[in-house]
Formats: sequence, structure tokens, C-alpha cells
Amino acid sequence: MHWFIWGARLIATALLCAPLWGHDDDSDSQLYSVVARNIVEHDAWFSLSYLPDVYPQFFEHLPFGIWHFAIVAKWFGMAALRPFSVVMSMLTLWLTGRIARHVAGPRAELVAISCLGVTESFFITGSRPRLDVPLLVWATASVAAYIVIRSRWTAAFVSGGAAAIAVLVKGPFGIFFLAALLTAEQFFDRRLRAIAPRAACLSLAVIPLGGFFLYDWLNEKLWWNGYVQNQLLASLTGARSDGHMEWWYPLQTLANRFWPGMALLPFASIRAWRQGGISRTIVTASVICTGFLIIPSRKLWHHVLPLFPLLAVTAGIGAAKFETFWAWLERMARARGWGSPRE
Repeated sequence: MHWFIWGARLIATALLCAPLWGHDDDSDSQLYSVVARNIVEHDAWFSLSYLPDVYPQFFEHLPFGIWHFAIVAKWFGMAALRPFSVVMSMLTLWLTGRIARHVAGPRAELVAISCLGVTESFFITGSRPRLDVPLLVWATASVAAYIVIRSRWTAAFVSGGAAAIAVLVKGPFGIFFLAALLTAEQFFDRRLRAIAPRAACLSLAVIPLGGFFLYDWLNEKLWWNGYVQNQLLASLTGARSDGHMEWWYPLQTLANRFWPGMALLPFASIRAWRQGGISRTIVTASVICTGFLIIPSRKLWHHVLPLFPLLAVTAGIGAAKFETFWAWLERMARARGWGSPRE
């Protein structure tokens, strides 16, 4: 099996690297690159800006996610931003496979990294300096830590720490992933002793950003007015209409963009659900996370991206039980002289 896993990783890496040699006309990545460059040039880590006549004061997003790119630009130059994005996306891919392997073995890892790695929206976005890149890394890391680490309290603190960075990168979208998992786990496991580490995990995830907003609110209220009111609350209530307002838009985005994984997902979800345990929790978390994404009135397609690794894991867990396919794959491997694939 390790031959196929490494082959899937190689293909995914090639797809992520391919856009490096093309023209980047993505407006968001160009915007974040300029904002990161301005941070470095003016040494203004909290006073973000784009152009003198367009976003002279930039409050569309928190500064912390753009810091990833500003730090890279400061040390390695602007040309390093896109390779850095590729490396971060490769880490997201590895974390996704690690979750799947922990739950259902190497077969699940192979399917999970294959589904995510060849999804166009992932590898095109993952090669550009967009906030979605660090968001996916830290959000996926928070779930991986919670699932893989055996000690509940250690898992809660490591997971909460990773989620805290994800929240600093992109606000509530950084915690949707983890909150859906913990909600699903609470639904199936209601023991009182398990509530405390879950509560600690979620609390740790929101405390750093809460402290930042409290400090800002007690002083100039720049980020409170610019980000919380004019961005978050406006998107939640529909005061901002520069997006899609249909409640089903996240579902439409999944149907249009999560390919080829979408072809496998319905059958794999049923298989994963029937396995029970953590597999059933992950399937439920996927549904809950989708529900979270429906809540805001204003929706954009890349808001759904943090759900892709979770869906890839779901597809991997369910597909690991397609015994007829795996028997054929093993016969093919032996026929080509690769030996019996490792389990």
C-alpha cells in the first residue's frame, strides 16, 4: 500500500507545484501579497493597508493570517510566498492523511489524500498566498491533534492551541471544523468527565482572539468597528451583499467543486456511519460543519474550503471497506512486481 500512498502524494505535490510556473490573476492572492509587502516595508504589523485609494486602512481580515506571508516576505522575499503556500498545503494534505490512517488505516489514508490532492479548488488555491492556506493547515491540525493524541487533556490543549491560531487567521471559520467535531462527539458521548476537556479545548481556541478584541475595544475600537461590525456581523446579517445570499450555496459549492471526491462521498459516508465510533462522529461532524456554513447570510465559495479535508477523511474511512476494489488493487500490485501492498 505504501507504493500507492507515495504515488498519490507525488501526484498531489505535482498539482500544487504546477501553478507556480503560470500567471497568477487571482485577485485575493494579489491583494494579500500587497498587504503583506506593506507590512514589511512600513513595519506596520497592525496598521494594514492595500493601496492609497483602495483599502488605505485594511480591516477586511485580521492581521494575524497575513503575518504568515509577511514574515516569509521579510526573511526570504516576495518570491517565496507561493512556494511557502505550496509547503503549507502539502502539510494540510499530510494531516488529512494522518487523520484517515489513524481512524481506518492506510487504505483510508490513500483515498483521503487522493480525494483532496486532486481537487482543483484545493491545489489551485493551495499554491497561492491566500488566507485559506494557513487556515486549512491550522484548522486541520486542530482536528488531527484531537483525534490522534490519546490523552484527552493533552489533545484538548494541543488542539485548542492550533484552533486558536486558525481563529486568529480567519475568525469563526477557524473554529467551525473543530466545533463540529466536538459537537458530534458530545452527541454520541455524553459522559460528564468528557465535557471538561471539550470545554477547555473550545475556550482555549477563542481566548487569544477574544483578548485581542477586548484590548482593541477598550482603546480605539479600530478592529472592532472595522472587522467585527463591518465584516463579521455584516456578513452574518446580510448587510454586506457582495457574495451569494442563497442558503443552499455551500451545498452548491460542494456539488460543483469537491470532485472527484463527491462521486465517492455518498456511498463512503454510509459505510463510515455504519462503522460507528470515531468514524460515525466524523460523518456527523461533516454534516454539522455544513450546517454552520449555511448560517451566515453572505456566503462565498472559499468559505467552504475548510470542510474539504473533513470530507476527504470521510471518503477515505468509508472507502477503506470497499473490499472488492482493494482485492483488485492488491492483485494488480503483485502482477506488476510491487509485492504485496502493506496494510
